Amino acid sequence: MNRIRVLLVDDQPLIREALRTFLSKSDEIEIVGTAESGRDALAQIEPCQPDVVILDIRMPDMDGVETTLRIQKQYPTLKIAGLSSISDKYRATEMLQAGAEGFITKDTPPAEIVDAIRTIVAGETFVSPSIFAEELARGESIEEAMKQLSSRLLTVREKDILRALAGGLTNSGIAEKLFVSPRTVEKHRQNIMHKLELQNGVELVAYAYRVGIIDD
Repeated sequence: MNRIRVLLVDDQPLIREALRTFLSKSDEIEIVGTAESGRDALAQIEPCQPDVVILDIRMPDMDGVETTLRIQKQYPTLKIAGLSSISDKYRATEMLQAGAEGFITKDTPPAEIVDAIRTIVAGETFVSPSIFAEELARGESIEEAMKQLSSRLLTVREKDILRALAGGLTNSGIAEKLFVSPRTVEKHRQNIMHKLELQNGVELVAYAYRVGIIDD
């Protein structure tokens, strides 16, 4: 039986090594390489020839969504599973819409990660159940939950404004930086708060740190 060839991508060496250690114990999986960034991953795909890329969504040079888009453009048949330390349904939906077939949290048990890899190689989608726990408890499917969230994902401009707001800039400062009016910035800010179901600026900054829109 041919083993599933996996490329591991995470900017934290301890995470990469932990994933390599327990995934290597499976007779179904062969770790063919590791990478510490999105650009590093793109460079290693050709020599490593993986079947699956396990891709951290929060990296310093390119985030998981951008890396996924680039991989899909160059290698459209390559399977990708996003990897995250948090159960964020918005980021999961973004990754899956970008072309990933799976989204796994870092606290997922090793056996379940192996199952996730097996699932996406078979052409199905795998999402860690904890990500959509509330929706599943209400009897909704993951597909239904993602469809509802799609219209609430942040646009590129909204992400720029969220990053600037979380970085401490005022509406006027952002307006000057982005060449728009303060009124436009405020409108975007209200849209962001509504989409993400946030109540105030403190929650907005906390969200930006949590999902990696700004770094610590």
